[in-house]
Amino acid sequence: ADRRRALVLAVGFVNIAVSIGFTRFALTVIMPDLRRGLGLSYTELGTLATIGFALYMVVSPTAGVMGVRFGTRWTIAASLALVALGFGGLALAAGFWTALAANLLVQLGGAGANAAGFTIAAGWFTSRRGAATGIVMGGAGAGVVLVGQLVPRILAATPDGWRAAWGGIAAVSALIAIVCAVLLPDSRSAPRSDVAARLGSRPALRGYVRIWVLSVLVGAFGFSHIVFGTFFAAHLTTAGWTIGR
Repeated sequence: ADRRRALVLAVGFVNIAVSIGFTRFALTVIMPDLRRGLGLSYTELGTLATIGFALYMVVSPTAGVMGVRFGTRWTIAASLALVALGFGGLALAAGFWTALAANLLVQLGGAGANAAGFTIAAGWFTSRRGAATGIVMGGAGAGVVLVGQLVPRILAATPDGWRAAWGGIAAVSALIAIVCAVLLPDSRSAPRSDVAARLGSRPALRGYVRIWVLSVLVGAFGFSHIVFGTFFAAHLTTAGWTIGR
């Protein structure tokens, strides 16, 4: 049982690295080169990001319920496959509309993998559920660090480094999707799967006031850091800074 819990933590960690670290912050680093490569305006980039995050917001509640109903393994694996497909589409994008469509796939898959990942601790852990959730969510920081360290080097390597960067991220995401499909235990066989099921039920969502309060708080948190994080690197480039060069 302890080995299975350790495996759940490890796989959950790398899932969050992709579903938060990659999907939310890779665009931040690659955005200036993407804009130049496709000839986009900042208005178009803002539209691309806004529509993607709006889709993320709409899909997340449904994705969490799907994780409870159908099991986290296949929900996460399928979602990460969509993420990998979207990153691959960004690598091949020819203009605004293809980049937008690809980013929609990224955010759709990211919402599914992230929301389903939150249900892992509820099913597999009891007395240390908070600590387990913290370990899994630490993957977000790992994903951001990985993007920040590797992507600038890829951008500097070739004139079209932004395409290579998206392609590399797509490959890593696809690999982790396979890892989740093969190694992540089915949440429905977890010792506390009944807890996760109750958390995902409609009566619980309607009557549990704290869920809605937390939703508002998380929304405020997301608004504050997503707006800053998405455009911070682009702002620095306008001030004369360079990324990876």
